[in-house]
Amino acid sequence: MEQQKELDSLQLKYQARAKELGVSASALQQSSALPFVKARCSVGTEIVVRVLQWNLLAEGLSNDGFLVRNVLSEESDEAFKSVVKQVVEARESGEDMDLLKEKLASPQSSENHKAVLDWALRWTRMLLYVTVALPDIITLQELDHMSSAEEDLGRLGYECSTPGKRYRAAHSNMVGYASKKADPVEYFNHLVRTGVAFIPKTNSQCRQIGKQDDDGVAIFWRREVYDVVDVDFLMFEDVKRNHGAVRVDLKRKDDCTALTVIASHLNSGGNQKDERIRMEQWGKPSFGRDGELNGPSLREWFITSASAGPTLLCMDSNSAPGQQFDLCRELCSLSTDSGARNLWSDFYDKDGEPLRDPAPVTTNKMRGPLSGQPAKIGEHAIGAIDNVIFSKHCSREQFAWEPLKYATKAEALDDLLPSLNVPSDHMPVIVDFKIDHQV
Repeated sequence: MEQQKELDSLQLKYQARAKELGVSASALQQSSALPFVKARCSVGTEIVVRVLQWNLLAEGLSNDGFLVRNVLSEESDEAFKSVVKQVVEARESGEDMDLLKEKLASPQSSENHKAVLDWALRWTRMLLYVTVALPDIITLQELDHMSSAEEDLGRLGYECSTPGKRYRAAHSNMVGYASKKADPVEYFNHLVRTGVAFIPKTNSQCRQIGKQDDDGVAIFWRREVYDVVDVDFLMFEDVKRNHGAVRVDLKRKDDCTALTVIASHLNSGGNQKDERIRMEQWGKPSFGRDGELNGPSLREWFITSASAGPTLLCMDSNSAPGQQFDLCRELCSLSTDSGARNLWSDFYDKDGEPLRDPAPVTTNKMRGPLSGQPAKIGEHAIGAIDNVIFSKHCSREQFAWEPLKYATKAEALDDLLPSLNVPSDHMPVIVDFKIDHQV
């Protein structure tokens, strides 16, 4: 009953905001249906944990000229397809992108983009996903509204901190924040003082552009199901800013079964230099609490925990099978080293080649003439870059929400993200895991 009341309230809020933005009746009708999420597949005494992993697309980073459908008028899909076709052809022919902007960008397209990417509308839709799926664990990347997330998800029954702690923004509560990169010891001190399972990127582009809070990585857990035992942090070596990974040790209320959840967001970028940085974030020592590079790597952090008990590593790896192989091979090798597996092991081989056709993806986006990144206009960014790595004590039971799959490029280009239905440039990955509690 309470869940239905919350759903009804969120739907009314969503519809009201959409109407304020001028969303057309047909677009609103198409986006009003609740996401279809499968029932849990638990049997007898099995422990099944539902995980929602999602890169939300921070508000401060969202004004990036994504190609999105026209939601402010009754314009046909053919108009959208025509714009996509022109952008793709312009990129393939090496056309001057300034000319493309002149040709296709308009005040109307800008207003439409603002409506689709409106944070209040998107966040309400995201809360609808949470309410429908009712995950036990939520891991989020590019979250730049941590205060409201703590409040709104708290109302839905989720915790994100040790008892008595509340989120405090790094930029207003951390000594030395204004420097180019804060002292790692002070960064750790801030995180520990706060006691919240959120690790921000200090001096982030998100905050510089959007004037919101720093974006970061967060873990939430359903308070009816889990008690928190500990919250810990790992800090990457980075000359530009502080960021890293967050870990939460949980204990199931019913039977005290332990579960460790780690969340992270590796650097973005599509060239080999970017991939090397991701490999370093994965495999190089991190900063210890003494400010020296003597802490575990993210890989070691996971393997140490995975050898002791059920462990999930949820992350936007920014490295997709078939595009950047190094990190994908590393993730595949974990099955040899520790018995761990990754979410896409059944769908891609160790070289990133699909084992099934079509293979799943978690992002499907393209920037258009409104983008401030001319080099990326017309680039079709598609791949399975959001992952969950799970220890040998866990097994994937089902995708509670089926991943995106496209038989052809044309089919993918006709379903670009973000949209009113999927309010991010990443889809939510919602998975049920069976946990071995005989550990």
